[in-house]
Amino acid sequence: MDSPDTPPFPPVSLPRSEVRDLVSRSGREYRGFVARPAGPPPPGGFPVLYLLDANATFATVVEAIRLRAPRPEVTGVVPTVVVGIGYPVEGPYDRVRRTLDFTPPGSAQPGTGGADDFLAFLTRELAPEVERSTGADPARRILFGHSLGGFFVLRTLFTAPGAFRGYVAASPSTWWDARALEDAGRIRDRLARSPDEINVGALVRSIEPDFRLVDCLAGGTGRCTLTGRCRLTGILDGALHSFLSHLDKFTLADLLPGPDVPPNAIPIMIEEKRAP
Repeated sequence: MDSPDTPPFPPVSLPRSEVRDLVSRSGREYRGFVARPAGPPPPGGFPVLYLLDANATFATVVEAIRLRAPRPEVTGVVPTVVVGIGYPVEGPYDRVRRTLDFTPPGSAQPGTGGADDFLAFLTRELAPEVERSTGADPARRILFGHSLGGFFVLRTLFTAPGAFRGYVAASPSTWWDARALEDAGRIRDRLARSPDEINVGALVRSIEPDFRLVDCLAGGTGRCTLTGRCRLTGILDGALHSFLSHLDKFTLADLLPGPDVPPNAIPIMIEEKRAP
């Protein structure tokens, strides 16, 4: 006879799904959920949907897509990789962690302001690895968030519009910091100009969450954690300055082919070096 602690039946599981415990480069712990469609990926790769608060949303969304994907001509839903980002807790939400991850810097409220770090983890650490292992197409990323997660989705849309192909903000908590969204929206509004009025360097500065090139400088002190004699900080600062200065020489019009340029041509600037 089974003991009272032994479940009488096998646990329920979702087909072709898995759970991964993750640790970001900054040391924050997450729980990742991944569901793969049946069959091999199409030539361009599967679209991929990233879900926030996945402890609460993952199973529902995966099953909704699974039921509708077999008839895309009727439902408009195609087989999709679903990636959930949650936390190592038993309940549906970790309210402390989600408040930190979904809110922008600048607030005086304790336990907030981690949105930029979370976006960097999502787009630079998690997404490339998951997309490589699942056959997902990085050009077809969609971000979904609800409530405070929806607030994070809207801010990401305004500050890093190229990070995802699509954005879904369900009942976003815009009340949390409406001014932050207004400030982010001004970045978007600066794009409502002709291409020759939009400087590439200024655009990159406004939409990049940060320019942190190495994790050893993540503490913000500007000093190497191993030795005070390390010169890497100054070298990287100089390289970053040269990179941005070069972008400052271009506008979006320089990136667009002219009437006599083949569509796949890339404009190249050649600088002549002269001896002093």
